[in-house]
Amino acid sequence: MQRRIVGTSLAAALLSAVVFTGTASAEVKALRLQVGGTALTVGAPLVATSTDTTIANAFWSLACSEGELTGTVGQNNKEKDDFIPITEGRFLGGGSEGLCESTFNFVTAYLPLPESPSELILERKGRVQWRFPRFRMTPLEDINNPPGHKEACVAASNIVKGTFPVTSTPQPLTLTFTNVKMHLEADHGHECSGKKGHNPYMSATYTFTSRGQPVEAVIFEHN
Repeated sequence: MQRRIVGTSLAAALLSAVVFTGTASAEVKALRLQVGGTALTVGAPLVATSTDTTIANAFWSLACSEGELTGTVGQNNKEKDDFIPITEGRFLGGGSEGLCESTFNFVTAYLPLPESPSELILERKGRVQWRFPRFRMTPLEDINNPPGHKEACVAASNIVKGTFPVTSTPQPLTLTFTNVKMHLEADHGHECSGKKGHNPYMSATYTFTSRGQPVEAVIFEHN
């Protein structure tokens, strides 16, 4: 009877050791944003540039060949989603006075609301959510009018979804949004045409740098 107990206890101990060892060595996958193989720290500056930002509905269109979003690293190298708060943006192009080419010669500004800060949520499966993007487009002829007299169009959304390439091999961080639906805010000008069916659609591709160096995305496995 004593030998059976000893043998059973020994087998249980060996089984526990195997289970513990397997658990301890389990690898966790995380999305890492990096420059030159080094992970970016929280707060590191980021600049996203675009040469093909377009916003259009059935009544007007806007095409910006020079788009720039400025932000920082909010979270990186975590099993959970990484995210990038966006602090400001600017949009220009080859139109009149260097503005984006548009039907009504819009002056375009990126103006998220204070109570709804804009941010990019990056998932390790290569999906991105852009929360609270907001583009304000004011006709050039109205730009110097006093507050309350600028007939601006505002295209906004609570969230738009896109994609980016990511594997275990580092890839340039490039976000792509294709014909994502937005809405016109209620206080728009007559140029906007807020009629039913006139909600605008946005497309853009953004590539990231940090301190002038290309940013890469990679799936990183660690214990």
